Amino acid sequence: MFIAIAIGIAIAIDERFEQQLFDTDCDSDSESEGSHAQRTETSARRLLWRLETVSAKVGNMDEPTTIGKYEVIEQIAVGGFGIIFKGWDPFIKRKVAIKMCATPDEEVRQRFQQEAQFVGNLVHRNITLVFDYGVEDEIPYIVQEFLSGYDLDELLKADVVSDEVTIVSILIQVCEGLEFAHQRGIVHRDIKPSNIRVLEDGTVKIMDFGIAKSILAASKLTQTGIALGTAGYLAPEQIQGRAVDARTDVFAVGVVAYELVTGTRPFESATLSNVLYKILNEEPEYPTEVDGGCTDELQAVIRRCLAKEPEDRYQTADELLADLRSIALASTPEAGTTKELTTGVLRRAMRGMPTPSPDDPNQPTRRVATPRSQPTSPTPPPTPQNTKLHRTPEVHGDDSERRSPVVYIFSILLVLLVAAAATLYFSKEAQLLVFGEGGAPWIPTPTPTATPTATYTPTGTETPTATETPEPSPTATPAPVKVRLMVDPPAEVTINGRPFGSGRTPGGSVRLTPGKHTFTLSLPDFPTTTLTREITSTTKTISLTLEVGLLTVTVDPERAPPGGVAYLDGEALGPVPLVRRKVTAGEHELVVRWNGTSPFRKQIVVPQLPSPALIVPSVAPPE
Repeated sequence: MFIAIAIGIAIAIDERFEQQLFDTDCDSDSESEGSHAQRTETSARRLLWRLETVSAKVGNMDEPTTIGKYEVIEQIAVGGFGIIFKGWDPFIKRKVAIKMCATPDEEVRQRFQQEAQFVGNLVHRNITLVFDYGVEDEIPYIVQEFLSGYDLDELLKADVVSDEVTIVSILIQVCEGLEFAHQRGIVHRDIKPSNIRVLEDGTVKIMDFGIAKSILAASKLTQTGIALGTAGYLAPEQIQGRAVDARTDVFAVGVVAYELVTGTRPFESATLSNVLYKILNEEPEYPTEVDGGCTDELQAVIRRCLAKEPEDRYQTADELLADLRSIALASTPEAGTTKELTTGVLRRAMRGMPTPSPDDPNQPTRRVATPRSQPTSPTPPPTPQNTKLHRTPEVHGDDSERRSPVVYIFSILLVLLVAAAATLYFSKEAQLLVFGEGGAPWIPTPTPTATPTATYTPTGTETPTATETPEPSPTATPAPVKVRLMVDPPAEVTINGRPFGSGRTPGGSVRLTPGKHTFTLSLPDFPTTTLTREITSTTKTISLTLEVGLLTVTVDPERAPPGGVAYLDGEALGPVPLVRRKVTAGEHELVVRWNGTSPFRKQIVVPQLPSPALIVPSVAPPE
């Protein structure tokens, strides 16, 4: 809760301050440049100090061990309105990246969820895949693929993308991903080198569809509170507040291409206002004037992308892609396809970068240092009259203060020793095993009682002494065991007929006695499933997995009569069409029947969640 409140305050300060300074910088032409720069510089210093203070406090908080069903390995980034963790999916056995939106602002959370829905439906080799969305402790999170390799800005600094063939190879894959997104009505709006990642196999991935942009803002603030690196890639219509479309991304691709060719951005300046002015009013130098190695064909492509008016640019990413493919094939005519060309060229370029070891679990994506010990609060910056804003985020803390693993090992051994002593003290079987039939030394040995000798009495009869029958010792009841349940997907759970949790749950901790237990899982529109699990004294985790898949069946309106009903393995699913109907994952026979016609039959394989739904399109009676 403290994390959400602290980061929410930082976001409120950032957004209010950013808007105020952006409006002042763009609209106040009468103000002198010196006084404006001085005031914005001082204000930005104070804002940066506040955000660093919040970041230090957040970094010092304990990291969660799990988020939903995912195990947290380490924190790899923090800032703005969220935190990014490197995680592990224990069911599919793969690394993932987990982004958490930790602001209490409901509007930001709704935008976060909406963007997750948009990107979650973009399944393309050049777009970062989103696997899951959920809420943990009232904080929403997105789970996406964990990317290796390097960001494009890192490759720029290492000077491994300087030749035209490599540059065109990158741009082709970026445009292929953008064209796929544009066809589905999604505009990225933030294309820049830090949002483009090149993997070791030569694949290019577009990242951060409006989600991670704010996460990085806290560490890249400039004099006006707006990320100068982002401003350099804005299209004129974005600055003017006009509607954006696919041509906005085309402009940003042109800026990236110009930077890859020349090593500099086409619109550069020390202040944000000058950068925005140049984008709106000035034409950049020709790439061939900055770098003589640029061909006329590539220069023409870049200049068309950078046209001020959207009508003068490429109208779609597909148009731009066609010209880039022509340049690529002309440069390397022996390549069979542009895909073979682009990935092969980039694989060779990536050999100039150090390759992270695949066996190293501590090699994160875009790692950000996370302080573990109590950080020293940053000192508020002074407010001098003429100073330049040069702040490098500092990480306080000493690794020597981290707790040694010896302490944990000693604690475990101590607990085991206490448990063994208790067992030996109370268990007769353990005493017999250790001390033999003589018994434990702390249990007194019973003194034998002498049996009196019978005396003959002429008038009486000898009466024998009665022997007491020992009572059987009661059998000890096994102690309950604390077990963590992991339910995938989240469902309503009953344990031995008693409800567990409230409503649908992803799992939790429960104490169960050793032995067999019955778990019943219920999901809407899915058959109730009963599972039996054996609990022992060593059981720590119980996995309860439903093999759930999603099935969509559409009909051909021109060939199929109305009133069709779908059956799966002989059981009725309902009238068609079906949209994302929950069914058991695996192989099935799908049959759709209509009155008076032959049925439609097909063998299908429904993938298990979180895989996308299986779509059976345009079903109709056979001809």
